[in-house]
Amino acid sequence: MKRFKREIITLIVIIVFIVGIDLITDKIMKNVVDDMVNLIEDIERKIGENLEDVKIDDLKKVWHEKEVMLAYFSEHDELEKVTVEVTELKSNMENDMKEEAKGNIDKIKFLLKHIEEKEKLKLKNIF
Repeated sequence: MKRFKREIITLIVIIVFIVGIDLITDKIMKNVVDDMVNLIEDIERKIGENLEDVKIDDLKKVWHEKEVMLAYFSEHDELEKVTVEVTELKSNMENDMKEEAKGNIDKIKFLLKHIEEKEKLKLKNIF
C-alpha cells in the first residue's frame, strides 16, 4: 500500500511538471508569434504606403533572435521554413516585387500560427 502511494505521488509530480513546462513553452511561443505577427502586419501596412519606410532588416534581426529561443523546443524544419520566407521577403522587397512580398507575408503568418498550434499540448498532438 505504501509503495502504491509513492507511485501515485510520483505520477502526480511528473504530470504537474509536464503541464508546468507546457504552460511556460506555450507562453513563450504565444509571445514570439504575437511579436512577429505584429511586426509582419506593420511591414504589410507599410508595403501599401511606401517601400522606403519598410524596415525588413529589423524583421530579419528580430526573427533570428526569436528563432534561437524557439529552437530549444520547436521543430527546426518549421523554423527553417519561416527563415526561408523571411529571406525571400527581403529579396522581393529589394526588387520592388510587392505582390510576391505580400505572398511571403501571408506564408510567414501562416507558418508562425502553424508552429504555435503544433506545439500546444493537445491529445491530437500527442497521439
